[in-house]
Amino acid sequence: MVGSIPFAEPRWNGLFPVVGVPSPRRGHRVAWDTSRKRVLMFGGTSIDSAADVWAFVPSPTPSWVQLLPTGTGPRGRTDPAIVYDTVGDRLIVIGGYGKSDDPFASPGPQSDVWALDCATNTWSRLNPTGAAPTLKAGLPAVFDAVRNRILLLRSASDGGSVQLSLASMSWSVAPNTDINGFSALFDPATDRVVLFGGSTATNSNPNLSTEFLDLTQGRWTSVNTVPLPPRRFNVGRPCFDTVRNRFVVFTGDNLTVEAVDALERDGDLDATGDRRRGSVEVAVVHLLRPPT
Repeated sequence: MVGSIPFAEPRWNGLFPVVGVPSPRRGHRVAWDTSRKRVLMFGGTSIDSAADVWAFVPSPTPSWVQLLPTGTGPRGRTDPAIVYDTVGDRLIVIGGYGKSDDPFASPGPQSDVWALDCATNTWSRLNPTGAAPTLKAGLPAVFDAVRNRILLLRSASDGGSVQLSLASMSWSVAPNTDINGFSALFDPATDRVVLFGGSTATNSNPNLSTEFLDLTQGRWTSVNTVPLPPRRFNVGRPCFDTVRNRFVVFTGDNLTVEAVDALERDGDLDATGDRRRGSVEVAVVHLLRPPT
C-alpha cells in the first residue's frame, strides 16, 4: 500500500493505485523525480534481490508504472544508495547488497555505479576514477546539485565519508560524521547537509542532536533541539517539504509508526508537536527550527 500525509491537515491517507503494483519487498530505495513529479523505486528484496525499476505517479490518479529500461543495468540490489541527479536528469544507483559480475561469487556489498537516463529510459554503467570505496548497504546518499556531486556520509569508524563528483566522474574523501544509522538531506537554501537520528559512533548512544555540514567550509556543527527528538529513531526515510521549507522524516517498526519528524528552517530554536493515536499506530510531528 502507498500512504500520504497532507501537511495542511496531518493525517494518514491510503492511496490505492488502480494499475499493477510492484511485488512486496523490503530494502528498496526511492527518489523523487522533480522533472516529472513522480517517485522512482529501484531494487529491494522479495524472494531474491530485485533489479526492476518502477515509477509511482501520485496524481491525478495514483498509479504504478513499471519502467523497462534498455541497456545493461545493475544486478539485483538490496539497500543501494540512490539519488535523482537534477543536473543530468538521471537516477544514480550506487552499491547495495547483491551479486557482482562474477557468477561464482557469493552476494555481498557492492561499490559499482549506474545511471538510468530518465529521458531515454536507458541504463549505463559509470566508471569513476580514483580508488573505489568499500561500501556497505544502506548508506545515506545526498545529491549536492551546486557542486554536481553525491555525498555518501558515515563515521570514520564505519569506513569514512566519500564523495563522487559527477562532473569529473571521480571518487574522493568527504568530511566524516560521528554518527551512525542516521537520515540526511541536502538543504539547497543554506547550502548544507542536515543530519538527524541514529546513534553516536563512540558508544552507540541515541543521537539526540541535529547535525549540520557546511558544504562551503566542509565542517560539521551540532545543535541540541528542544524538545528532544524521539529516542527510538534510527535510519528514517526523509523527504523535503518545499512549500513549508522543512524536512519530514518517517520511521516505523512493525505496525507502530514511531515518529514523523519535520525540520523547519526559519530562525531560532523552537518546537511544537501534534500527536495522533490510532489502534495500530502513533504518529508524532515535531517542528524543529535550527539557527540560520
